[in-house]
Amino acid sequence: MDTSLEMDACCGTGKRPENPAGLSAEVSAAAAALLRRGVLLPARGGDAVSLGRFLTLGLGLEEAYVESRIQTILRNGLAADDFAVPLASGDRLALSAAMPGVAGAALRRGGRYAAMRAAITQRREDAPPAPIAQLEEPVWIELRCFNSIAEELAGHLLCRGLAARPADAGQVLLPLAATPPAGLALPEPGLLWLAAWQTRPCFAFFRLSPWP
Repeated sequence: MDTSLEMDACCGTGKRPENPAGLSAEVSAAAAALLRRGVLLPARGGDAVSLGRFLTLGLGLEEAYVESRIQTILRNGLAADDFAVPLASGDRLALSAAMPGVAGAALRRGGRYAAMRAAITQRREDAPPAPIAQLEEPVWIELRCFNSIAEELAGHLLCRGLAARPADAGQVLLPLAATPPAGLALPEPGLLWLAAWQTRPCFAFFRLSPWP
């Protein structure tokens, strides 16, 4: 099975994303806890047609980081080994670093024990066709992160902007509630748009011109 990332760019060193300058440890910890509960993230339709494109172009993660650090991926409750698995708006993703034990080894992406969970594996050829989204049309993906991945991505994703349910956000993050960027409609009533930025609007990544 070809598990290589299919994307246009984003090659790099694989280092974890850096927390924005000035983001307090308290806010970072609260954001990590929120990622474990689940958030909703927007992306351009063209940047979310596949798992690999969403993780890199949609979330701004380096290919090398995705390959080396994200060891378990679940799409709608099924393990995904192939970065070319298609995505659709409303899909649910879970990301984890390496997990201990037999269960962790079996769920590990492309691991030697992957055959043990063949019945719950999402293969590219078996995935239901995803609706074709307009390249510039926003789509929403629900994301949960576990163990060290939540801690590593908390500041990065909070800087870019994310949607969360008020009960999940907690008192520490509520002051970061803001008006969503122009043209972006939240996918559910009652959601909060949370964003922490110091030097620039983080949702500048969500552009209306095609990516190079």
